[in-house]
Amino acid sequence: MPPTFSAGTPLDSHDFSVLGRVSLLSGLHVFPQGLEHALEALRIGAGADCCELFLLDDAGEELLLTGCAGPDSAEFCTRERFDIGEGFPGIIAQRATLLSSRELPTDPRFLRGAVTSRGYATFAGVPMLRSGQVLGTLHLAWKSVDAPLKRGLRLLDAARLTFTSALLSALVEPGATEPMPGNDLLRLASRFRQAGDADAATIIMLDAATGAIAGCRSTGRAHVMCDQMSTQDSCDCPNDRPQQRGVVLRGRRSQWPAPCRTLPRGFQRIVEIPLTSAGQTLGRAFLGYERDPAGPSTHHMGKLLALARTSGVARPPAPRKPPTLHVVDEPRLRLQCFGPFTVFIDGRLISRREFRRAKAIELLQLLVLHEGRPVSRDALVEQLWPNAGLTSGARSLHVAMHALRRAIEPRVQGRQWVHIQTLDDSFFFDLNSSCSVDMVEFRRLIALARGSDEEAGAMLGAAVSLYRGALFADVLEGDWLLSRREGLRNDYLEAVLRLAELTNRPGSRERSCTLLRQACELEPTREDLHRRLIHSLWNTGQKAAARRSYDACVRLLRSELGVPVGPETLRLGKLIGAG
Repeated sequence: MPPTFSAGTPLDSHDFSVLGRVSLLSGLHVFPQGLEHALEALRIGAGADCCELFLLDDAGEELLLTGCAGPDSAEFCTRERFDIGEGFPGIIAQRATLLSSRELPTDPRFLRGAVTSRGYATFAGVPMLRSGQVLGTLHLAWKSVDAPLKRGLRLLDAARLTFTSALLSALVEPGATEPMPGNDLLRLASRFRQAGDADAATIIMLDAATGAIAGCRSTGRAHVMCDQMSTQDSCDCPNDRPQQRGVVLRGRRSQWPAPCRTLPRGFQRIVEIPLTSAGQTLGRAFLGYERDPAGPSTHHMGKLLALARTSGVARPPAPRKPPTLHVVDEPRLRLQCFGPFTVFIDGRLISRREFRRAKAIELLQLLVLHEGRPVSRDALVEQLWPNAGLTSGARSLHVAMHALRRAIEPRVQGRQWVHIQTLDDSFFFDLNSSCSVDMVEFRRLIALARGSDEEAGAMLGAAVSLYRGALFADVLEGDWLLSRREGLRNDYLEAVLRLAELTNRPGSRERSCTLLRQACELEPTREDLHRRLIHSLWNTGQKAAARRSYDACVRLLRSELGVPVGPETLRLGKLIGAG
């Protein structure tokens, strides 16, 4: 069994404050956002310039950069993988003991020149252990040679337990270990898409004798597959090499392997995960991201590899005819209103400069908010150009409308507009055209969430998955927006609470815990939400997590509102032995 260790210095009151903040953030936020926020809290609390976490892959052979916080994250992300024994992360994992240095520029073991070129001199790292086995490594780094190394090691030693618990909760997906009847590839594709927080996912299964595609299912706007795989009899993938443990494609396509350049253009990042058993490749999972997410490209890799191991897939029978690619049809125009406003045409992200005028985007947002109802010219002018005269306002509206229509319908001939229609002296966004609007679909699903618990749960689950953030999150002002944004936020919160109630039963309580964490993240000062989360954690047997959530609630109410917890919460704390 690998040796345990201790930094050997007692914690002080400031340390406890830092650790409480780390515990709170890792418990309230969903993976990987909670991990990133907790790493940032640890970095600031230790007075460090960077804090990062590596996760050991499912085969126990490679460490993957799973989270990184600090102003120089880009430099740390230039090296996202280390084999066991390689570099500081590999050495810490191999020896299962702490490692520190004040001589990074001259230490040959560090292996990250981009980091030392930014002036980093001091490093501290510890392993994260579970039942004596290494799960990953946790690091702090400073630019100063005189950095508080002992205090950093002390905080790392204490914080690694919190990060280990958070990672274990994130890596074990409810229901992931249950074998899927009949190799349900669509269900597996949905699992991968959710685990990787991707916009689309494709699962392919291979024939053992020929290597041909024996089964394929996709979820999202399109199948994530190169032309070679979908048209040839055999699946000769350049990424299919021995010891391959997941591939990330990003950046300039000209630098990708030639077959991979034919992947759908709408994706800025592609992740490929092998599905293997007994050393044989049974198939592959592909995930597509319409925008390249910030942070390390490997931060979902550990969870995806764990899901691949527990997916329960088996070798499918040899295909008797060419496989059919089952892809959900997607509308031509797709609008994402939750989070930053984004527009896709035929799967391609439309940049803001393609609208030519900022008012064209605001005009589209205003029309979409009315959900197909006509809006008069005068109302649009008053909303968008409140200080303009009648003539100049009408002229500005005409220019903005022309720019909007040309941006979302560039190939229309003869002014036969499809999406923005005119009715007398009004305009409206035609929801019956080939389009999808996440806000409209969200409201529709909320309204349909009636009937049996199973039916309501399905509708609410679909609605919750659409909510990616506040309505038009990149718009900071506007009276036309605030009330609708708050209303949708409340609708989302109520949907989460109702869904958590429906899933608060044996076999699905883990899902309830996840949903209640999301609710607490949205409304961190609502004491009743914290009580429901504590109850749910306790009922699932996560007694330590329940106590940590209670302590986090006490600290948060005290720091944010300056009040103690109420009698009901206090009784709950005594019942579970917290505080």
